[in-house]
Amino acid sequence: MVWSIKSKQQLKAVGEIERSGSARIMAVVGGAILDQSLRLALEDRMRPDKDRRRFLFRSTGPFGGQNKVTLGYLLYMYDKEIHDALDAIYMIRNSFAHNLEMSFDSKDADFVKAMEKLTLHVGKTSWPGIILIAGESVGQNPPIDPVTDGQSRFLVNLKIALTYLLEDNRTHFPHSNIPIQLAAQASLGGSEPSTLP
Repeated sequence: MVWSIKSKQQLKAVGEIERSGSARIMAVVGGAILDQSLRLALEDRMRPDKDRRRFLFRSTGPFGGQNKVTLGYLLYMYDKEIHDALDAIYMIRNSFAHNLEMSFDSKDADFVKAMEKLTLHVGKTSWPGIILIAGESVGQNPPIDPVTDGQSRFLVNLKIALTYLLEDNRTHFPHSNIPIQLAAQASLGGSEPSTLP
């Protein structure tokens, strides 16, 4: 299975998801992996000032929880479709964390709306981005896992979202929001576009 993870703690959490087979563990632990990956991606665009970042990202801080999704979107880390999917993953995670009867078959209107926003797999046959195994590119990316029900839809969209967040590191200079592509254009004498994508 393809997982784009950034730490040993995330590797351990992935093992927990895969061993348990529990929808609740998948949603809650998967949501925690996403939360940490999003925080790390955002911090990679910030000054390396740990104290100020810790203040911003604490649970009661301005970028605690789901607010990170909006911040990433405003920093051009991803497009609206990915924003909506990330937002939905947070909502689904919270549903499982706070409702002991929650399942991926739930008919709760808010839950159904969140599941409908998980569309990152639509139109794709293989995993996006550069897939690395033990630091080596795999060449042709493996096919996306089949989406057959709500649980597999959640898991595939979570994994695609994590891939996009990991890919974001390759798009800008560390500790800045300056896109590498724009800097390369400027150094080659190209003109900088008036707006970012």
